[in-house]
Amino acid sequence: MLGVDLPVAGQSIDLVALLVLGLASGFVAGFYGVGGGIITVPMLYIVFRVDSNVAVGSSLAVILGTSISATIRHHRLRQVDARLGLLMFAGGFVGTWLGAGLVELLKRLGEFSFAPRAILAVNFVIPLIYGVYLVLVGRTFQRETARRRQELRDNPDAPFRAPLRRVLERLAWRPLVSLPSSGIERVSVWMLALIGVLAGLTAGLLGVGGGIVMVPAMIYILGVPTGIAIGTSLFMIILNSAVGTFFHASGLGFFSRTGNSNCDLVLATCLLIGSTLGAQLGAAITKKLHGVQIRRTFAYLAYATAIVTALRLADNLGLFGGK
Repeated sequence: MLGVDLPVAGQSIDLVALLVLGLASGFVAGFYGVGGGIITVPMLYIVFRVDSNVAVGSSLAVILGTSISATIRHHRLRQVDARLGLLMFAGGFVGTWLGAGLVELLKRLGEFSFAPRAILAVNFVIPLIYGVYLVLVGRTFQRETARRRQELRDNPDAPFRAPLRRVLERLAWRPLVSLPSSGIERVSVWMLALIGVLAGLTAGLLGVGGGIVMVPAMIYILGVPTGIAIGTSLFMIILNSAVGTFFHASGLGFFSRTGNSNCDLVLATCLLIGSTLGAQLGAAITKKLHGVQIRRTFAYLAYATAIVTALRLADNLGLFGGK
């Protein structure tokens, strides 16, 4: 075993295992446009037993490099709407700041116990929120893709209709913009900013880049084609993760200014080596599949990650026995 000492995490982890994890997270980032944190954060917490705050902060640093690599590939495939990404980032900056601050606040709460074993607040709240959200996302994708597959069986040329497009139409607050690259005739700038805030909050709090909010929102609310939603999400993730990495590395946030870093740069570097290659592979494959196929597999990924996260949380609470 070739162990790597991690100064912030305070432990040693096998280098090969980190490279494999990086490769898997990079592939997920390039294929689904969600940053790869959906794999990195729970695996660091579950398999390698890295504290949640360090897993979140380090994951954002990895996501920054991975999303740059994947965005370049998607740009070559003409699947990036930079204007849409920049408009959403206006809210994403605020959301990321709030999310990083919430992590610091949870760290200050320390330990609490309501089960057989005491647990740090940050190691309870973050996995709990993460698991619940993954189930909701997985259910949304599963139900929508089932309906879409039935539509295509009845009519192979049936156009895709965003299920929540009515929300967009009702919230047509001025100013309005047109985004032809994404097939959007008009949309409120405030609506895009709101999506950005939610994505940024998810990035700062969970270390997942924010794509897990942006991709479903762009597909189901804005009606953006799946490929462009993935590429644009990755473009915005570059901006979100850069901000989130800064806040986590410096310990600065909306609710606290401890100055204690949550970002282990040695850990992030090891993961990034594998994730850069994985991102290129994932991005290339998206061009060969239909959007409904990508969305359907994402539902299963979300469910699997939620289950593993729940099992580790239960183990940490002592629900499986032991001290």
